[in-house]
Amino acid sequence: MRQSERSLGVPTAGRTYVQRLSPSNDEGLRRRLWSLGALIMLGFAILSARVWHLQMIEGEHFLELSEQNRLRDRPVKSLRGRILDRHGRILADNRPAYALLAMTEDLPDEDILRASLQPLDITIEPSTLASLRAKATFQPIPIQQDVHRDQVAYFAEHWMDFPGLYLDVEPLRLYPYKPLAAHLLGYLGQISESQLEHDDYRGYAPGTMVGQSGLERVYENHLRGMPGIRRVEVDT
Repeated sequence: MRQSERSLGVPTAGRTYVQRLSPSNDEGLRRRLWSLGALIMLGFAILSARVWHLQMIEGEHFLELSEQNRLRDRPVKSLRGRILDRHGRILADNRPAYALLAMTEDLPDEDILRASLQPLDITIEPSTLASLRAKATFQPIPIQQDVHRDQVAYFAEHWMDFPGLYLDVEPLRLYPYKPLAAHLLGYLGQISESQLEHDDYRGYAPGTMVGQSGLERVYENHLRGMPGIRRVEVDT
């Protein structure tokens, strides 16, 4: 076995003295290097196995989670059916309007939310917000309907200051003849908690406008239409 040499670096009378490592010290160094190399290889093997497990075994699971975080399903309200008289004149119709909606899981704390809504001159009671959050998990909840165009313009300009909130266009009920035959036509109102628990309103979401009296209520199943879903991509 070839012995290693280490120079002392002290020249004396044209000669250099060299200290030779003993075979036992040389073998100990080799063992430590082999141990260090084995630990490094073991670490790489564990990391490779973990990467393979995440990619091949749980890849589809994490892909589904990422898609759920990137894509959101937002309900699209259906156009409510018109009510006509016997001559075909429209007694109840729809008009487009902006509504301010909130995604409950993205909303900030209540104090921050109320402060952010002040420039829009919109207020919401904490008890109302807590009730809506409890009933509409992972579903948009209405904050205000028929938002004024000045509020829409301010929101569009400062939309980054309103986390968890967004504007959407939805149909609102329009009665061309105003109070004429109001007792007969009836009116719409947000679905109540008792109505949500009733079998006649199964499948309705909190905040949905339903007929509360008159023809609007009697023909609710015929007038309500079928809501849809719009899938949007959001910032993660």
